[in-house]
Amino acid sequence: MGHVSGAWGIKGWVHVASYADPAEGILDYQPWRLRRAGEDPGGGANTVTLIEGRRHNRGLVAHFEGIDDRDAAATLAGCEIWIESSLLPPLEDDEYYWRQLEGLNVEGRDGQPLGRIVRMMATGANDVMVVAKDETGAIEHLIPYIDHVVRAVDVAAGTLSVDWEVEYD
Repeated sequence: MGHVSGAWGIKGWVHVASYADPAEGILDYQPWRLRRAGEDPGGGANTVTLIEGRRHNRGLVAHFEGIDDRDAAATLAGCEIWIESSLLPPLEDDEYYWRQLEGLNVEGRDGQPLGRIVRMMATGANDVMVVAKDETGAIEHLIPYIDHVVRAVDVAAGTLSVDWEVEYD
């Protein structure tokens, strides 16, 4: 759903980067599970209760129960924000949550394998698929997730077909 980008102020508040649309939508979900990138979301995550959250300038700030000073807030910097998927609203046909797309194998024109989606990212203009060619995780492609590029998504088969070629990068 987002990540904690750093401490804000001296009373335990944090800056929050939200992936929700609208960004403030992340504040509607409870509880949040915070975890470091690469950790299993089911284990090792820290469950926090949001006391208050609000828009601040161009982003969001939040305050959690039990986090009452800047030092405690700073320890949360870089943590990903997860929520239980059962809290999310159902989607329309041909709509997907990022978690459903991550891990799919990407096929280019004529079924040519391009790699696997290791993560999604928001750029402001559109979402982008970060595609790694092999298990090393080295980024091979950054492919926009837009209608005229994404041809088909088959979550059950684990594939996503795009109008893209290796030479585009």
